[in-house]
Amino acid sequence: MIPIDSDSTIPEINSADLVDWKAFDSLLDITEAWDEPQMMIDLLKQYEFDAQKTLTEAGELGPGSHTDMQRVLHKLKGASGSIAFQEVVARVRILHDPITSPAEVEKPRLLLEIRKAIAQSLAAVRSRYPWLNVGRV
Repeated sequence: MIPIDSDSTIPEINSADLVDWKAFDSLLDITEAWDEPQMMIDLLKQYEFDAQKTLTEAGELGPGSHTDMQRVLHKLKGASGSIAFQEVVARVRILHDPITSPAEVEKPRLLLEIRKAIAQSLAAVRSRYPWLNVGRV
């Protein structure tokens, strides 16, 4: 589970913008998760684990390491796009793109926003499709 601090300065994310549901449903079709959900359950668990690891690594980078930040976040951006987590992709782009990359002091807050978007996206998927909950066998 991705830990989220209860920092009230992080704006609430509109749940309608979290996931591209049409693309996610296509992914469910491709993986045949409607009939055999375990592969998708495993994919979501692995995504969650990798995302937490990636964000921790990004948070440990020092000032002036934009190239390293890009490298670390590039995989997260791609993985999030692959599972249609559009809000996560949008937030990662802010840090990933050298043109929109914010000042160093803003990066911890933005990493926390990405964590929150990931947690909310996973919760939205698991709420919409309860059979994709981690504990399902």
